[in-house]
Amino acid sequence: MIPFVKVQSIGNDFVLIEHPGEIDLGSLAVRMCVRHTSIGSDGLLVLRPVDRHRFEMRMFNPDGSEDFCGNGLRCAAVYAAEQGWVDAEREFTIEHYGRNVRCMVEGNRASTVLGKATFRAAEVPWGTEAQANDEWFDREIEATGWAGPVSLISTGSTHTVIFVTELPDDDTVAKVGAALEHHPIFPIRTSVIWVKRIVSDHLQIRIWERGVGETLGCGTGSSAAAVVEARRDGRAGPRTIRVDNPGGTVRVSFDAWDGEIGITGEAFRVYSGEFRG
Repeated sequence: MIPFVKVQSIGNDFVLIEHPGEIDLGSLAVRMCVRHTSIGSDGLLVLRPVDRHRFEMRMFNPDGSEDFCGNGLRCAAVYAAEQGWVDAEREFTIEHYGRNVRCMVEGNRASTVLGKATFRAAEVPWGTEAQANDEWFDREIEATGWAGPVSLISTGSTHTVIFVTELPDDDTVAKVGAALEHHPIFPIRTSVIWVKRIVSDHLQIRIWERGVGETLGCGTGSSAAAVVEARRDGRAGPRTIRVDNPGGTVRVSFDAWDGEIGITGEAFRVYSGEFRG
């Protein structure tokens, strides 16, 4: 049996476990994350403490693929503080998917510094013949009967950002999201973020996550939407942009669109149990 905790941030839900030792974590994610016949979640978080100022986190999608996860980081940060792994009154670090993410926690509110966004083809990644420094910013793309301008960006995970005047309906999210996720230009697939600009520094989004499908929240996707918004309008100086996900709101901050990204939002423990499957 594997003890677990169900956690969520802005409706993005996860099964959280402490590292169980020698086990195929991708296969475990597939078994744990399936809805209706198992625990059900948007992903599996696997944590391992290092010292009072640092711990490790891995995140696996329901299809078993590993990824970087902004909402998972906040869930992990709040959990670690609750467990006493870290000193919640001081900044601590989560080692996650090749990045050292700085964190602060106050109750259920967590702030994380994700690092810098990139549009570079080699780092997003996109393209089979693109030069490493090529960028795809507000350029047309076609996918299964749909075409429109998009921006391709990584904020730790690959995103296709589409600005729209009105957010799409369920059918469009499912069809276009799946088509873009598996578009041949993306060697490791992409998540898709539709963005509606409400007013200056206030965005509303819908999300199709690679390896998951539609989700209620995405931290890296919220960050991607905010960075593209800031680059598009060209305003100089520090920004804090409110991003409304279907499941809740986060605030994304940076000194410039190409600077370090901070994201703040709440995370909660839902319930705990033991997995026997």
